[in-house]
Amino acid sequence: MINAESFLYIDKKFISIKEFNGVLPDWDYIDGAIRLEINGQEIISLEMWDLIDQLWSYLINGIIEIEEGKKEFSATFPDQPLPFSYKVNGPFIKITVDENKTAVNYKEFVSAIVYYSKEFFKELLRIEPSLCNKNQYYLEHLDLLEKKYGKYIPLNFQPP
Repeated sequence: MINAESFLYIDKKFISIKEFNGVLPDWDYIDGAIRLEINGQEIISLEMWDLIDQLWSYLINGIIEIEEGKKEFSATFPDQPLPFSYKVNGPFIKITVDENKTAVNYKEFVSAIVYYSKEFFKELLRIEPSLCNKNQYYLEHLDLLEKKYGKYIPLNFQPP
C-alpha cells in the first residue's frame, strides 16, 4: 500500500495543500513537503521539506527515465543534498531516500506516484491557475502513465 500527501510550508507550519486557500509568497519557490509511505514505512517525511513542486517533478522525471529504458535513476532533492534513487529489478522497484529504503511492485509505484502527483498539481492549479503552462509537461506525462498503468485507488479512498 502506498500513501502520499502534499503539504505547503507556510509561516513555519505545514498545511495540507488540500486545505490551503491563500496566496503563496513566491510561485517560483514553493516550500513544502511530501509525506510518502510505502507498506507502512515512511520513505519521505515532513522533515525532508524542500521546494515541493520541483520535488514532485524530480520524482516524475525519474519514472520517465525508467520508462525510457534506464534501470536506475538518482538525484538529490531540489534545494538540499538529500539523495534519492530508483532501481528496477524485475517487477519491483527499489526506492531509496537518504537512509530510507524499500521495494514495491513497479506498476503499483508508478500508478500511485501518478495519482498523488496529479492530485498535487491539480490543487496547485486550484490555488494559482496561472501555473497551468508551467506544469503542463508533467500533467501530459502523468496522463500517459495513467493510461499505461491504470488509475491508482488508495485504500483510504472514499467515493463521493
